[in-house]
Amino acid sequence: RTLEEIRHLIAVRILVGVLQFRIVSRYNSNHAPVTIDHSDSFREGCAVTSVTINADPRDWRNALGCVVQEVRALCDYGITESELKRYLDAMLKDVEKGVAESDTVPSEDHLNFIMTSDVFNHVVMRPEQSYEAFKAVAPTVTLEQVKRTAKWML
Repeated sequence: RTLEEIRHLIAVRILVGVLQFRIVSRYNSNHAPVTIDHSDSFREGCAVTSVTINADPRDWRNALGCVVQEVRALCDYGITESELKRYLDAMLKDVEKGVAESDTVPSEDHLNFIMTSDVFNHVVMRPEQSYEAFKAVAPTVTLEQVKRTAKWML
């Protein structure tokens, strides 16, 4: 893959994280009725972003309105510098953790990952290679690129 493709994947992960955080922060508890997921789907043969709302039937319009407001804000204004930094730092820790735990992952999980990657024509890298690629690309992700990705994705 190209560095631009890796940059795009990072921007997508940042957007999903920021959107989920912003929605959860609107509620008084950690039990927001909305969850966001972005993943590759075998059935659809493409990347799918889904919004699941588990709200009281009398309140679903408010929950959906919250999501729509946050999606519009991301598309219109993007994310803040602190959100970008926070999510890049968190992603780096996840990649580092993946490197540290790579020898403990069951071989069946590795096989499923490779088969899924093959179906979607993804590049499979060793965890160390993935870590190095992330470290090289992450500092080049910009607020403007994340905003463009939001408009494309959302």
